[in-house]
Amino acid sequence: MDHLANQVKSTDSAPQLFSLAKGQRVKGKGIKSFDIDMVNTFLSIFLAKGKLSVACKLFEIFRDMGVDPVSYTYNSIMSSFIKRGYFNEAWDVLNEMGEKVCPADIATYNVIIQGLGKMGKADLASSVLDKLMKLGGYLDVVMYNTLINALGKAGRIDEAKMFFDQMKSNGICPDVVTYNTLIEVHSKAGHLKDAYKFLKMMLDSGCLPNHVTDTTLDFLAKEIDKQRYEKASIMHQKDDSSK
Repeated sequence: MDHLANQVKSTDSAPQLFSLAKGQRVKGKGIKSFDIDMVNTFLSIFLAKGKLSVACKLFEIFRDMGVDPVSYTYNSIMSSFIKRGYFNEAWDVLNEMGEKVCPADIATYNVIIQGLGKMGKADLASSVLDKLMKLGGYLDVVMYNTLINALGKAGRIDEAKMFFDQMKSNGICPDVVTYNTLIEVHSKAGHLKDAYKFLKMMLDSGCLPNHVTDTTLDFLAKEIDKQRYEKASIMHQKDDSSK
């Protein structure tokens, strides 16, 4: 993931820290007043409200007070950085996590890859994946689904299908999210036969459809009808021209 930090730059400078006076009031309570669960609760509240700068300052204060962060703490901060586009800062947090807590686990990489995937950063997500694999890590169904979705929506359908084949060869069963994604991206790309193929594959595997499948199939049916209409129109024009 070294090249992740080199490929991107923060869209803004590091978040400004909130006033020192507020931090001193927290420090004044002393370390015995806080444990890591309470710290995570405070951070979650501020992050949920979009107050990233406050959460960052609290993170620093609690750490300076001797409250040791855990993986969940780092993952929450990293997820918020990624959502804001602060990729360099997220990378710094990941490095600090490895130095002070433990090497990043599968949950951490899921946070990063899902965040990048939702932002359509398929290349960066693939870079993170490459680093994970070099470190001897593995992919779970959530990671595969995220990558397949990001690649498919970026129009890189062949790569999405490659990851689908890879997950099966690695013994990971595709789930309803996997199939819904592949049916959708193939339908929207006009690859209706392939979309139907994944639908059949889904049903043959015993994977039950859900409400998202219904919506996706409605779109597929409309695309099939549209394609039939276009073919009929072309044939009608040919018949008229031959008269």
